[in-house]
Amino acid sequence: MKKIILFSIGIFLLSTSKSQINLNKIKKTVTGQDTVTSNVINAATQTITGNNKGSLSNDDIISGLKEALTIGTQNSAKKLGAVDGFFKDAALKILMPPEAQKVTNTLKSMGMGSLVDKAILSMNRAAEDAASGVGEIFINAIKDIAIKDGKIAEVNDNISTSSSKKKIDATGLYVVPGLIDIHTHVFVGNKANTFADGVNSVSPDDFSFKAGVTTVVDAGTSGWHNFPQFKSQVIDVSQTRILAFLNIVAD
Repeated sequence: MKKIILFSIGIFLLSTSKSQINLNKIKKTVTGQDTVTSNVINAATQTITGNNKGSLSNDDIISGLKEALTIGTQNSAKKLGAVDGFFKDAALKILMPPEAQKVTNTLKSMGMGSLVDKAILSMNRAAEDAASGVGEIFINAIKDIAIKDGKIAEVNDNISTSSSKKKIDATGLYVVPGLIDIHTHVFVGNKANTFADGVNSVSPDDFSFKAGVTTVVDAGTSGWHNFPQFKSQVIDVSQTRILAFLNIVAD
């Protein structure tokens, strides 16, 4: 679980006003911070607003922001993961969904309101239990990621970019393994009003990579008879990895 989600936190290259707000939120969130971290956050604020006359480099600022985010994450996870972290917080307390309101009202009218209360308490306790473990997940995730030859070569703090061909700021984005779309129809062709070798199917490379998908599973568009055509016409010439279920009762 800890390795499923990775965040790559870089420089806050946002608009000045938005960045200022983010940094102010970090200041308020990070309690008990040391002097170094406090100075780094202040320097980051000054850099974004164009008033940085200090000696801290961009790398120092990035490192300090990561530390601030780490401390803030630890504090938030600790607060939410404590008993009543959700249940006693009016802004976070989980209540019955609107769809269940009719059932809720019926139970209360029958003198069974305690069952509703127990259900609400159970949901909030589950949320508190889950929150108590997320701190370490996110802390492990505030990292730099190095990719070489299409594979993850390193996940670490402050990876040197001196020899890298390209540097990407993934602030606010998810960095995940290639996703798998398990139901598609990609036997695209020129025939009208049909999926097999037709225009109703989609070209895999046109939609896959921009959505983070690297593998698609074709859900039976081809059969035993026309699979060779599907393979040569689409599978073999696509960059997207294509797996296929075969329709054995049709073409």
